[in-house]
Amino acid sequence: MTKEKKVYGSMAAGVLTAEIIIALFVDDWLVRPLVGDALAVIFVYLGLRATLPIRVLPAVLLALSAATLVELGQRFGILRILGLETNQLARVILGSSYDTRDFLAYTVGAGCAVLGEALRKPSTGSLRLT
Repeated sequence: MTKEKKVYGSMAAGVLTAEIIIALFVDDWLVRPLVGDALAVIFVYLGLRATLPIRVLPAVLLALSAATLVELGQRFGILRILGLETNQLARVILGSSYDTRDFLAYTVGAGCAVLGEALRKPSTGSLRLT
């Protein structure tokens, strides 16, 4: 494993820890639903970068697509379709309520991932996304 992949893995672990803390201890209208959703996209992005030989833009687009698909699954009752309405783990991973604001949160998370990369590698002069 390369040093860079270890860094991404460590960052992913940190974001996952933040997500768990939010899930266990925060019950509000902003942090849990919106910040948590933005962090979910960042977590998936970091996980992709930690495990796959993938560049910034494809990883961001995959993370954003995954979040969008999960949200659309909520809209169409994927838990009910799969018979997992009472499965707590499935409810946490796939979510249980559709909210159009989540798409904005996902987009913000994707933007933060790109911004983080730009800030992480400022000496290159430009961010290589592909």
